[in-house]
Amino acid sequence: MAPRDTHEYLSRRLMEPDPALVVFSEVDGILPDGSASALETAMAACDVLARNRIPLVLCSGRTRAQLERVQQALSIDYPFICEHGAAVFVPIGCFPDRVPAAREVAGFDAIEFGRPYSHTVESLRRTAQRLRIEVTGFNDMSVEEVAAACGLSLLEARLAKLREYSEPFRIAREDDRARDRLFKALRADGVGCIRGDPYHHVGAPAHRRAGLELIQELYERALRRPVLTVGFGSAVEHVPMLRQVHVPVLVCTGGPVVSPEALTAIRSGGRSGVAAWAQTIHAVAQRLVHRDVAPSVSGRSFSKVER
Repeated sequence: MAPRDTHEYLSRRLMEPDPALVVFSEVDGILPDGSASALETAMAACDVLARNRIPLVLCSGRTRAQLERVQQALSIDYPFICEHGAAVFVPIGCFPDRVPAAREVAGFDAIEFGRPYSHTVESLRRTAQRLRIEVTGFNDMSVEEVAAACGLSLLEARLAKLREYSEPFRIAREDDRARDRLFKALRADGVGCIRGDPYHHVGAPAHRRAGLELIQELYERALRRPVLTVGFGSAVEHVPMLRQVHVPVLVCTGGPVVSPEALTAIRSGGRSGVAAWAQTIHAVAQRLVHRDVAPSVSGRSFSKVER
């Protein structure tokens, strides 16, 4: 199927009876990396969502500390999915009721799908040693080394090392055979693996889908009505999440493009990165204005559900 026109497709989906909208967006490769112009563009789009009372749920391979910093920069306070789906963090007070089976962590209800970080690191070390494959993870590196290897500021590198579930790592002498052997053994040990360049990730086997389903359920339970989900992604690893949402949007980032065979989605057109993301956010809001409908989500930065 050919890429669909954003306005035309959203017009059809928003004709469904009284939907509440929730936007899920990948952070990595799409949202601001620190530049003032990108941040200004993203904040303007967040304001559009806030005016229409639409929550923005961030999804990322980054740590809780890193995503808290992104939320602070964007002046938002919503649930988010961190470390490739290892956990969902819901601000306490976001919903009328506390989240069942959650662990309270620093003002959040944490719903955890991944093992504790120490277990993940130990599994990686033990498995790599058994296979005689040399690996280096963030746990083995200093803040300065992470900053230099990943092109991060010292502050961002420090936040990136505050891992709670998953471990980025690289293989010293990598080839397809060594990587496949290691991934197969790690998965047999009950942890998930995500291929990356130059860093792979080992952690929760759930990825982002379980977190997305949980957050959608929380909003539907609180609002007592169906939720229409819009999802933004740009990479192959985002495809499982995009397949879960009602309106998937592929954002051009200048890197490898997800093939049409992998996912049927609308394409953000004309721009790339955060500009394309913001452009489609405005399209979502425009469709709502034409329908004169705003989902009933309000409160702290429109993050609490009305009682």
